[in-house]
Order: sequence, then C-alpha cells, then structure tokens
Amino acid sequence: MSTMSGVSWRCHRTPVMEGFVTQSMDGKPLSCLMGDIKEWDSGTLRTTVFPNFWQHTNCDYAAAARLTPIGPDETHVRGYWLVDEKAAEGKDYTLERLLPIWDLTNKQDWKICEDQQAGVSSLAYAPGPYSLVRERNVAHFLDWYLGELR
Repeated sequence: MSTMSGVSWRCHRTPVMEGFVTQSMDGKPLSCLMGDIKEWDSGTLRTTVFPNFWQHTNCDYAAAARLTPIGPDETHVRGYWLVDEKAAEGKDYTLERLLPIWDLTNKQDWKICEDQQAGVSSLAYAPGPYSLVRERNVAHFLDWYLGELR
C-alpha cells in the first residue's frame, strides 16, 4: 500500500518490467518523451480518484479511464490516451502501437467485471463482509455512496 493514499484517492510510482522503458506490448517507447521528462527510466505514475477515475502516466504517454454508472448492471467507460502536445500522429506515435496494451488489459478487466456481475445477479448470491485487505476501497465507496444518498 502506498503512503500516498487516502480514502478517496491513491498515487504511487511503479517501476516497469526490467528491460522495458514504458508500458507497451514490447517495452519499447510508444511516443516521444512528454513534457520536461529527460530519461526513459521513470516508471509509471498511477493515480486513482475513487470511485471512478484512474490513470497510468508513463514517460511517453498517459492512459486514463472514467467510469460512469448507468444503472445497477451497466457502466459507461470512457478511455483517454495522452501524448506530448508536440507529438505528431504517424511520426512520433501510431494508434496501432499505442492502443493494444490497454485494449488487452481492458478486455481482461471487463471479463472480471462481467463475471462479478453474473455472481451478484445470481439468485444464490448472498452478500457477506468485505475483505479488509482486498476490498477496503469498495467498502469506502459504499460508505460514501450511502452517505450521499442520505
């Protein structure tokens, strides 16, 4: 657990895999360095604002998602990819290289979400206590949500 955490937010820096310089399928750069970053050895900065926003900022791009509940069993997800303002598509980056790692990751995440929804929607489902280790953010979210409803 990061020391840069609160009930409604988290921020931490994570190294990328050994031999990689960014989060990509092959570890190779996907665009030019962003902003005033001078080196490829920066890892990824992960920030989350609960309950519905996260981003991974690498030295060459950032990927973010905003989740908006539509109903009890449906959520709209909006993805964002950011590169340096001077980066030119086709020269400094291509969508064919930028998007695959998050497409794969998102498909895996959506499968987990779909399986969870199927379980919760089952007639056999009975709510139980949340894990204080793995689900404390879910518990915080529900506390916040129920508080807002009051």
